[in-house]
Amino acid sequence: MFGFLHHSGPRSPSKAIRKALDKDGLPMGIRSGSELRVIQSRGRYSDRKVTFIRMFDPARAAERHLGVRAFSDLDAYPALILKAGHIEPDGIVVITRRWPAPEYETPSLLRASS
Repeated sequence: MFGFLHHSGPRSPSKAIRKALDKDGLPMGIRSGSELRVIQSRGRYSDRKVTFIRMFDPARAAERHLGVRAFSDLDAYPALILKAGHIEPDGIVVITRRWPAPEYETPSLLRASS
């Protein structure tokens, strides 16, 4: 009713989001979905009103001195987004993006024998 009262900052995952995380699999190094934070933004997906979600590790964001307050704060840091998706109007959580490979991992280079 009052849009200005809507809290848009990061929050702990809801029960439905934690259930979706458990089903989809937690990112490496994360023992529980409750360790993550969720940032939300309202929008449209396939002509339906949905709530877009991004899940990130607040400890990794703090290491980079990044204060995540809004959904767009993670736009410049896609490697911090461990999972993303949306919440359907009926409450179903859909995860559409999984965590990226860690930034420090690089493909192995094969050396040609001399």
